Amino acid sequence: TDDLIPETLYSASASYIEPRDAIEDANTENWSFTVKPANQCASEPYIYQLSPNGGMWNRCMTVIGRNFEDDQSGNIVIAQLDAELDINKPLTTEAEQYWSDTPPSLNVVSRTWSDKSIGADFIAEPEIDKLPTGFADGNPLAFNVVVTVDKGGSIGVLDSNPVSFSVDTSGTYLGPCLDKIIPNSGAWGRSMELQGRNLSKASEIDGSVLFTPNIIKTEGNIWEDRTTVLSSIPDLTQDGLVRVKIGNETSNGVVFDIAGGIGQSCSTIPNTCTPASRDQNICAQGLECRIPGEQDACTCQIPDTFTVKNPEPSSSCTDSCANAVISFETSKRINTIGVNDANIQILKCSDQTCATGTPVPVGITNPLLVMPTNSSVGINKNLDLNTWYRVSILGGESGLKSLDGKFLSGTNYNIGENKIPAYSWKFKTGNKVCDVDRLSVSPGSALLYSEIDTETFVATPYGPASSCGGQPLDPASLVGDFTWGGYQRESRGMQEECFDSNIEDDLRFSTETGVQTDISVSALNGGVKSKDAWACVRYVNAENRVLNASSLSLKAKCGSNTDCLETNPACKSTCDVDTGRCNPKINSFLPADGAVGTWVTIDGCYFGNSWGQTTEEGGQVQFNGTYANQLSSTICGGTWSDRRIMAEVAPESTGGPVKVIRKQDSRENSYGSFDVNNTERPGLCSVSPSRGKNNSVISLKGKNFGNIDDFNTNQNYGATFWQEETNPVLSRELVDSSTKSNCPTDGWSNNNICVRVVDAPLGDVDIRVRRNSDMYSNPVSFTVLATPQPSTSPGDVLIPISNTPSGTDLACPNMIVEVILKGKLDTETIGVPLGT
Repeated sequence: TDDLIPETLYSASASYIEPRDAIEDANTENWSFTVKPANQCASEPYIYQLSPNGGMWNRCMTVIGRNFEDDQSGNIVIAQLDAELDINKPLTTEAEQYWSDTPPSLNVVSRTWSDKSIGADFIAEPEIDKLPTGFADGNPLAFNVVVTVDKGGSIGVLDSNPVSFSVDTSGTYLGPCLDKIIPNSGAWGRSMELQGRNLSKASEIDGSVLFTPNIIKTEGNIWEDRTTVLSSIPDLTQDGLVRVKIGNETSNGVVFDIAGGIGQSCSTIPNTCTPASRDQNICAQGLECRIPGEQDACTCQIPDTFTVKNPEPSSSCTDSCANAVISFETSKRINTIGVNDANIQILKCSDQTCATGTPVPVGITNPLLVMPTNSSVGINKNLDLNTWYRVSILGGESGLKSLDGKFLSGTNYNIGENKIPAYSWKFKTGNKVCDVDRLSVSPGSALLYSEIDTETFVATPYGPASSCGGQPLDPASLVGDFTWGGYQRESRGMQEECFDSNIEDDLRFSTETGVQTDISVSALNGGVKSKDAWACVRYVNAENRVLNASSLSLKAKCGSNTDCLETNPACKSTCDVDTGRCNPKINSFLPADGAVGTWVTIDGCYFGNSWGQTTEEGGQVQFNGTYANQLSSTICGGTWSDRRIMAEVAPESTGGPVKVIRKQDSRENSYGSFDVNNTERPGLCSVSPSRGKNNSVISLKGKNFGNIDDFNTNQNYGATFWQEETNPVLSRELVDSSTKSNCPTDGWSNNNICVRVVDAPLGDVDIRVRRNSDMYSNPVSFTVLATPQPSTSPGDVLIPISNTPSGTDLACPNMIVEVILKGKLDTETIGVPLGT
């Protein structure tokens, strides 16, 4: 199976035994061949089957195979009399020359040539001088059928393998011929139209339609005329040939792909559901055949697979922090009974292959974090330095399952002698235990009512950048302290305002200072209608000091609907006087339709601050009553805020209203109707940075963006910038990895785009990825900053004084890059929020 070397001579041999020969009579066939240059190679046409493989002159047939090309241009099907067979002898020299040099072509039926099948009529009876001496009608003859395809260029014409066709020379075929089936794929019970020739009406003679395997349909066929039969696909039909039988004559077969519809059986054995009888190929494209043991087993259903995603440290990681958190996410909520050391295994590998090694007890210490319909598991283990590890998540009957009983899908590895299917990946640790390089705070923003709400903030420590990315670290492995505090938000930025002892105490939160990475916070803002604040966290380990914060909006209890009117953007909510909270209110959502898996952005106000961990807790989105999936936090970060939510349409969702259920009090609001269809839209969840000027570079992350070839051939592809009452602006200026290292190789990939902001309107805009003229993703917020005009006053000119590291320094990977300027700096022109 290895590739052969171009322009190299190879010798080959095969030993074989003729049927009924003794072993000592084995024959050896030797041959040699030279490999062509690569630019002269192509996929040769190949015939699998002729249907039928024999018949009279002009017999209609279907040539089935591969690599025939998609249209007939310059391509033919020929018939060659096999001069080596006794039944075709003797031939005159002129006859042999005719069949060798100028064999006749079969008549290809119009619009039946495709890459995998061809409809054709065999040749008419040749002139007598082209046939064996002494030939008489009725004598059998044997021909070879060959497909000849012109590949063009240096490759030229390629011939397929020859396939034998036996001719009954007693006459010309006048029976039924089947040329085409519309559609050429369908589910059991679906209607179909069979087109052909000599299809007699049922009133004249009995007729039937034959399906694979040996299913004869005699009832329910409508014989419209001699060219059309209307029928339907019987239950239990399998992929294969469909033929028409009229009287004693049976047509050629035409390939038909059986596609089971939703709820239909995908078992090859009636009333049986076993691993052997389950056949995924029976289901229509886009459906899955449920496996035995699951709900709706052996029926075709909308895909609802339970898979592992975003494993960390990733398989490309070769210098992981030894104290990094080992984690993975899943596409559905996990049945926590299966979260144990038997189903989640870590192997300390003997070498890089990780085929053998020493098991590491998992002892899951992080609690299982259960999201609305997806989950994640984090494992804190202090690993050895410079060592390979393998992590395996076991599937199967006893393995990890989803809460609704789905088995693990997408497995890529087998465990033990019983070859238990598992999802597995490996990584290598580096040479250090990492300290904190940055902190993230979740939620990143929050609304708190004075003396009503309590919000839990979580600080996640990350290590330094490496080939593994900035990895989340096990807090227990850190020697420094975490300190929390609440401070008023003014105008100087988070770095200056957090832990400023001069800020008034009455704006602090009721927190405990300590070493924990999560804390409960409640607002104590003295009943003031509205104030802004920071929930600050600081990590200190000797000289290493890292700071981050969540921005807070503090509100007093509402007393009337007037207290719940929001601006920028406008949102008109109502006040629940009994609780003093404003009710959640949906203003809009985009897109308005899409397939299962579509990402939808929901805009409004008073949604609360985060997703709930369980459906009972609230913090949920529903599409017509079906709970939505949360987007991956690894890729997308936070996807729920008080004003905007991004959610995924879950499997089995149907069209209907969109509902938001708030976490704090399960208050809810429904709006509009989302249409579930088959449109697979691009999905966008992250824009980095979130602010920038025109001509700056931004990175967009999501899914279903298409590839660079799609972008190059379709001028509608690109990133669009939307602002109210203005037409969207399209940017197609890609930035590739040679310009910005964290960008895709060509600037555009299916999950990541780097694009330059071009002529976008100033202020707050929405970015949507466009894949066709009317195919847009959901929106994500971005702020376009103005480029200030240079000052004419000499005293206002910014002058660089120093920069670190300098052009002659050797920089450390974790060194802070700093520029000191003389003059007044407009912080809005930096392009990213202060403190990030």
